[in-house]
Formats: sequence, C-alpha cells, structure tokens
Amino acid sequence: MEGEENKAGNPVQPIYIVVQKSSNKESLKKSYKSGAATIIGIIHIVCGLVAFGANITLILSNYGFHFGVFATGIWSSVFFFISGGLSIGSGKTPNTCLVVSTMVMSIFSAISAGILVIFSGLGLGIDECSSYYRNCNETALQAMHYLQLLAGITVMLMAITSAILSCKATCCRNKVDSPSPYRVMYRPDGDLDQDQMVSMALQMGQTDGGLQTAEEGKSFEYNKF
Repeated sequence: MEGEENKAGNPVQPIYIVVQKSSNKESLKKSYKSGAATIIGIIHIVCGLVAFGANITLILSNYGFHFGVFATGIWSSVFFFISGGLSIGSGKTPNTCLVVSTMVMSIFSAISAGILVIFSGLGLGIDECSSYYRNCNETALQAMHYLQLLAGITVMLMAITSAILSCKATCCRNKVDSPSPYRVMYRPDGDLDQDQMVSMALQMGQTDGGLQTAEEGKSFEYNKF
C-alpha cells in the first residue's frame, strides 16, 4: 500500500507470507477397523486353543509315531495367542505401537499356521494305526489332525486379513485434503524480522478454515486467494 510509512518515516511495501498446506492423513483410530481386529483376535485365540489341545492329545495318546510328535500345534499356538492378544488390544485401544505389533505378529502367525497346515496334511495322509498298538484309534488320530488343519487354515486367513488391516491403517491411510491449500497472511508493518515472520506463518498454518490475514492485531478471512 502506497503512502504507508514505518516509524523511521520510510515507505514500506506490504509483506505477504504464503504457506502451502500439505494433505493430511486420516487419524489412526478412524482408519483402523477396531471391531474387525477384535473379532480376528478372538478367532486367533480360539484356534490356538484348538491346535494346542489337539496336539497335546496326539502326544499323550498311545498311537506310536505320528506327526504330532513334532509339536507343531503347540509352538504355533504360541504365535496365535500373542497375535490374538495384540489384535484384541489394538481393537480396544488403537495406537501406532499396538497396530504395528499386531501387523508383525500376524505375519509370523500366518507363517506358523502354514507350517501347521503342512504337517497336519501330512499326518492325515500318512499317519495310521500300527498293529503293534492295539489301543490305537485311527478315527481319533485323524480327527486330531483335522482339527489342527482347520485351525491352521483359519488362522492363516485371519492373520493375513489382520496384517492387511494393520498395514492399511499405518502405511496406506487415505489422505484428507484441506479445503484451502494455501494460507496467506498480510501485514503492512515492515518492521518484522525473520523469526516473527516464521512464527506468524506457523500460527496461520495451524488455523483451520479459509485464508486468513492479519493487520495490526486485526484478523479476518478471505474466501478466495
């Protein structure tokens, strides 16, 4: 504005500060499917109990050599319990630490579930009662392998789904564009140092709404740039 002078009587030019607002991501609580995570966590724990119980039954039964002696259902159930607990926790209290931990443990659970499926499938195809073991019940033997196979397939699908949900919430959140991509602050007073200008620009960048301007302590909004 022509004719405006500073304290020394010298004419000054208007100062314009333009701050470009970058797109913000959705909040973690909004993007994370908490209800689905809680249900998946419960399924993890139930399948872990099934796999653990079936493998214990195989080991304690007098069936001779079988694939249950590798205890695949026991050690894999540990991963199921941990990932299930983390998934329930992240569903109840979603935060970055729990969601990322859930994603990592879900990957391990999916791997261990795949190994459980392989060993259970081999047990179904190969294990049989030997004539040396009169008390061997082949139906019960196959049933325990079926239970482990079912638990493994279920957890593998649930773990992959959990990892996808966690990854989407932490790494692939949707961006929310601001209604006004730029903010402008105008001040005709030329007696501003660099620190004051930066501080004023940051204050404007933290304000929601339209484009703002400040003049000698007075503030108002522009609808258009």
